Amino acid sequence: MNKIYTNTEKTDITDLTETPLWKVYPGKQTFCCSGYMNTGPDVSKLVISLVMFNIPLAIFIIFVAWPLKIYVFSIALFLTISTDINLICTAFVDPGIINPLPKQSTHANTSIIPKKKQIVKNQEINLPYCETCNMPRPIRASHCSRCNHCVACFDHHCPWVGTDIGIRNYRFFALFLFGVFFASVYALACSAVYLALLLYKYITDKFTIDSSWRLTMTVISGIGGGIGIWAIRALCLFHFRLISKNLTTREFHKDIWIDSNPFDKGCCKNWQEKFCTRIAPRMINFHSRATQGQISTFYRYIQEDKDKFKGTQKANKLVKGLYQEFQKSYTGKNKMEDAWDIVDLSDVELELSSDYL
Repeated sequence: MNKIYTNTEKTDITDLTETPLWKVYPGKQTFCCSGYMNTGPDVSKLVISLVMFNIPLAIFIIFVAWPLKIYVFSIALFLTISTDINLICTAFVDPGIINPLPKQSTHANTSIIPKKKQIVKNQEINLPYCETCNMPRPIRASHCSRCNHCVACFDHHCPWVGTDIGIRNYRFFALFLFGVFFASVYALACSAVYLALLLYKYITDKFTIDSSWRLTMTVISGIGGGIGIWAIRALCLFHFRLISKNLTTREFHKDIWIDSNPFDKGCCKNWQEKFCTRIAPRMINFHSRATQGQISTFYRYIQEDKDKFKGTQKANKLVKGLYQEFQKSYTGKNKMEDAWDIVDLSDVELELSSDYL
């Protein structure tokens, strides 16, 4: 099966630099763990989401779930931890960033550029050209202006997570939404039961000062659960519908598949595809060493599109320094053109794969 990826394993060892790719990548990603994990530029939004979700649930677990049965506490703890894990995975798993192509020089091999049309289930689909990434975007991919890169099967840029939602992290995003909804329903139901027990104590004159404090926290827990249900219910139903029809948020709002959706395989198979298949491999190995060709590519981006890379001054400075360093080893009148052509386009496979549709 064909894949969309940049093959750096065949790169000549003499072309490699000592600089990791994530340090010079011209996007607006925030990297950690030496490039193995990356998130969007708005990390603070992720922190806010974690706080907003965990504080009400902490109140529920301590003051409601724990005084009740042990299994009530265990379920509450499981829902909290699993939802937190899905939120973190949504933020730090590569959404499916597509490697940008270099601007084609007069000597570059243009035969490997993807076709501008693709046929899916007897439908001929035009592939729009991305001016920023300099390539025809794969089907269902889109460019995120906030993060400044193309993402395979782009759904949307989530302001509450601070990153893009695409083919590789959508399942975690959907599980996070459903987790918040079920945790809110569970908190509200258990709070109602515990509130009834406290009121029964009040009627039977067994109400104490401790019970009064717990009554207050139980009401707060129930209100938090109700707010959670009210805030997330519409979004859960919306994504439930999208998954059932194999649509993305972008395709839904832009009415891209008005007549028929060629990717709709039926409700059950659509859900199976989203949650029971392997995660598509990363298209860019950010933890690998950058090549001189990649440095040249990024340098040209920075020089020609300065306004689009305002948020990556540190990477820009490093790219310029490395470019000037190895540029000195080239001779001739067209140093930039020669250095630009060391990008080995024959090692870049760009055929469309069903994994990224």
